[in-house]
Amino acid sequence: RPKEGSSTMPSADAGPRGATASAISVPAAHILRILQRASREVRDLDLGRSVDRVASRDLSPLRFATEYVQRNKPVVITDAINGWPALRLWGERYLESHPAGEVVVTVDVTPNGRGDAITTVADNAAGRLQEWFVTPHERRMTLKEFFGLMRKSRGTDKSASKGRAPREVPYMQHQNSNLSGELGLLLDDIGPGLPWAEEVFGGPPEAMNIWIGDERSATSFHKDHYENLYAVIRGTKVFSLLPPCDAYRMYLTRCPAASYMPRRDVLRGAVYGEVSPQPGVNPTPRAAIGASAVAVAGGGGDGEATDDTAGADDVARAEAEEEAGNPSELVAVLRDPGYEVLWSAVDTTVQDPKTRQAQPLFFGLEGGGLTSPAEPGVRSDGGDSGGLASPNDNSSDYADTALRRGLGSDSGQEIVDTAGGVDVDRSCSTGGCSDPWDTAGGAPLVVEVGPGEVLYLPSLWYHQVEQYTAAKRAPSSRPGGNRAAAPDTAAATTRPGAAGGTAADNVQGQQPQAQKTKQAEEEEYVMAVNFWYDMKYDGRYSAFKLVEGLAMAMGLADKPPAQEAGGHGHS
Repeated sequence: RPKEGSSTMPSADAGPRGATASAISVPAAHILRILQRASREVRDLDLGRSVDRVASRDLSPLRFATEYVQRNKPVVITDAINGWPALRLWGERYLESHPAGEVVVTVDVTPNGRGDAITTVADNAAGRLQEWFVTPHERRMTLKEFFGLMRKSRGTDKSASKGRAPREVPYMQHQNSNLSGELGLLLDDIGPGLPWAEEVFGGPPEAMNIWIGDERSATSFHKDHYENLYAVIRGTKVFSLLPPCDAYRMYLTRCPAASYMPRRDVLRGAVYGEVSPQPGVNPTPRAAIGASAVAVAGGGGDGEATDDTAGADDVARAEAEEEAGNPSELVAVLRDPGYEVLWSAVDTTVQDPKTRQAQPLFFGLEGGGLTSPAEPGVRSDGGDSGGLASPNDNSSDYADTALRRGLGSDSGQEIVDTAGGVDVDRSCSTGGCSDPWDTAGGAPLVVEVGPGEVLYLPSLWYHQVEQYTAAKRAPSSRPGGNRAAAPDTAAATTRPGAAGGTAADNVQGQQPQAQKTKQAEEEEYVMAVNFWYDMKYDGRYSAFKLVEGLAMAMGLADKPPAQEAGGHGHS
C-alpha cells in the first residue's frame, strides 16, 4: 500500500494477463486525468452549462421522473407553487400575528452568518490560528421573538458605535423537519404541497423544513443523502452546484468539531477560540490575560477594600473584562476531544485570490499556472511557476506536488496553452483551455431561484447556498458565470410573495390600501421551504463512493474520522 500522497496506486486485482496485484500500479495523476475528463464529459453530454428551467404546466410527473430524477439532473420548475397561500401571505407581520407567532422554535445564531462550516479560529491558549468545523449556537424562542432578534441584529450591523453589542446573525435553518415539527400551524399555507413530486417519489416527504433569513447568511458546500426540492416564497436563493462525479474537487478536510456559544457560558477548562465577524477574515489572537488581571477579575483577596483600592480594582476589572472579551460574544468551543468532521473547505463567497490559487482542483488555473515544457520553471504567462519543477522532469516530487495542486502530471503530458489554460488530458475543446474552469473539469452550475419557483436538487450533489432579499441584488457574476437567473427581483415585488400584512388582513387574500402602504416599511426576508425524499442507494451511489474513495486514496481528500468510517458521514 503506498504512503499517503504517493504518485502511484497498486491495483486491487490481478491484471488481465494474470499479473499479481503487487506488480501493477496506476499513476495517481493518471487517475486524476480520468476523473477530470469525466467531469467535462458529463457537462458536455448531459448537464450543459446551466440548469434547465421548465414551466410547471410543461412538466408532467412522467417527464420529471425520466428527464431529471432518473438522470440525477437538477431543474428549476417555474410557477410551481402558485396555489400556495404562503406565496401571497407570508411576511414578517403576517407570521408575527399568526397563532404560529407564539410557538417556540429553534433558531441558529452565528457571529458571521456561517454555521456548519470550516472556520478559522484564533486559539488563544495555543497562540495560533486553527481550522475548526463550527456549528451554530441554538436558541429557543417564539417565532415572534425571532423576528425581533432579526431586527435587533440588523440594527447592530448598521451601528457605528464603538461599544456596540457583539455581532449576531440569526437564521431559521434548524431542519429535522422543523416546519412540520415546530410550525405545523403553517402547513395549511403551503397546501396542496407538491403532489407531482409525491407521485414520482412514491409518497410524502420524509421531512419539511422552513428557512427564514437574509443575505448575511450562507450555507457552505455540502451534499445530502436526500432528494431535495427547494420552494422559494420570498427573496432569492442562489445555488452553486457540482455533480457527484466532482467529489474529488471538494477539498474534503477533517477538522475538530466545535459549536458557538456565548463566552459567559464556556465551562472552565473548555478549549475555545474567537472568530472574525466577517466571513473569510482571519481573527486576531487575543493576548493572554496577565495573572494580576485574572486575580482581579476573579475577585479580591481577604479584608475590605478602601475607596482608593476599590477604585483601582474597578479599573483593573474593567481592563480585564475588555482583555477577556465581551461575555455575550459568541466564541467557538471544541466538542469532545478527538471528535472530528469531514467537510468541504471550498467557499466561493470569499473573494480571496490566494485561497483560490491554493485550490486549483476546484477553481482551475488562472493564466495557466503550470510550468511550460519548453521553459522549465517559467509559466506560460511569464510568471513564477510556484516552485514546480519542469513537467519534463519525471521525478516523483513533481508528480506529488502537481497532484496536490490538482494538475495531474506524471510524464510531462500536460499541454500548456499560451492563451492561458492547461489541458491536463488533451480533452479540452479545440483551441485550448482559455477558461480556467476547464483545467479543473468544469465550472459549477450557478442558478437563482426566485419566488414561486422550485429547485429539484438531486441527492449527492455538492451545493453552496447564498440568498438575497428583495431589497438586495445578487452579485452580477459568481465563479463559473453559468448563471441561470430567476426573474428580476424588482419585478418580483409585484409577484406573489411580495405581500405580507397581518393574518387577519389576509384571510381572504384582500389587502386594504393602508395595509399595502405599511408593507413598504416591513422588513424583508428570504423565506423558503424544502422537502426531503429518501434517496435510492443504487449504482449512482456506488459510482459516487468510488470517486470519493479515489480522491482519498490519492491524498486529494482527507479520510473520514473514526466515528464516520462506517457510515455516510456528516452531510
